[in-house]
Amino acid sequence: MTEKFGNNAKQAIHGGLGLSLAVAAVLAIGAGAGAAKAGTITYGLQFAPSGDGTFESWSTYGSNITGVEANNPPTFNSSDNGVTFTLGTATLKFTGGQNYSTGSALNQSFYYMTSSTSVLAADFTGLNAGDTIDFQFLESLQPFSPTVKVVGSTSGSLSKSIASSPHGSAFVDLGSLTGNNSYTITSSLNPGGGEGDVSAALITITSGSISAVPQPASMGLLGLGGLGCIALGLIARRRMRL
Repeated sequence: MTEKFGNNAKQAIHGGLGLSLAVAAVLAIGAGAGAAKAGTITYGLQFAPSGDGTFESWSTYGSNITGVEANNPPTFNSSDNGVTFTLGTATLKFTGGQNYSTGSALNQSFYYMTSSTSVLAADFTGLNAGDTIDFQFLESLQPFSPTVKVVGSTSGSLSKSIASSPHGSAFVDLGSLTGNNSYTITSSLNPGGGEGDVSAALITITSGSISAVPQPASMGLLGLGGLGCIALGLIARRRMRL
């Protein structure tokens, strides 16, 4: 009797251990399914025509900036449309603007405008709605400050005047938006202005928290209950053999 009781106790312990392992396994699966695949990367874009050298000193404006060249740079002093930049899985495509260059500095190659024309127009596509996007633009080389506007495809917008500075020493942060798969970017001069320009951008993409294999809480509970029943069934089966 004592031996049988001891065996029962051992079986109960082993069964409890099995149930605990089953619970731990389900919890681990649930945690893995809901794990975020988040990351942040800042892209540096120079709006230079073909023939200009590649800008290599992004570290002047911050650490961990990934410089991106246009896939098909515009020709000098042209209004070439369709110029694209690839930012990971996203694409920035210019749909309007007049390009020009006066030198090799970052702020000396740009899209410019007069009071009657837009400095640039672009579509930013290929994003996830969960991504958070921060937009910054370099100070205008020319004396009149353009206003840059960003509008989300679903909701939200940003608008700010880009300061004028012959040194182009700082980027102006428009702010961040999320909840959109794409954005449109436009700019304009204030009434009565002369010429202004937009020469470069810093675009920071922070990936949203997206599950690799989405699993509702109810599914996790169902799996927990199923594994728990299996473990309890094994315990009962062992006891019946005693």
